[in-house]
Amino acid sequence: MREVVKCYVSGQPAPGKSQGGIVSFAVPEFGVLFRSVADGSRTDLEIVALFSLLRFAAQNAEIFSPRAVEIFSDYPPVVYLLNHEGPTGKEMGSIRAEAKKIAGSICFSVTLVAPEANRAAGSIRAIPDLPDGSNIRIKSFTGITVRKPDSGFSDLLKA
Repeated sequence: MREVVKCYVSGQPAPGKSQGGIVSFAVPEFGVLFRSVADGSRTDLEIVALFSLLRFAAQNAEIFSPRAVEIFSDYPPVVYLLNHEGPTGKEMGSIRAEAKKIAGSICFSVTLVAPEANRAAGSIRAIPDLPDGSNIRIKSFTGITVRKPDSGFSDLLKA
């Protein structure tokens, strides 16, 4: 039986808005919590969170591929979409296919979790620090580098 790594995804709409919100994923075992602002419906946000996690796992395949990846989401439509091959429409079928393509050699499953147990949507304090000696590659996943501006007052992010 393969060792399992538990991951969480979340796409939370912004309060009072019909479009847009926060996408996030967490891999608590590795001390990883990723969050970003994105546009779209709740379904769009959840799919972006899932695809972001799968891209991250693929970038770190030497860590993820020997293990089974169990992804937890608190959004039933996306969990259903990824777990059932039934007629979901052309667009939904292509989303399922794209998820499998992004994951590459990563063996993953998607499971429904109660919203209060979704660690991607919870407090940053609920995620432990990145373990010493970790080989997780963050820079290659995000494409973001940090540099000091000439003023020296704060770090700037550059894509």
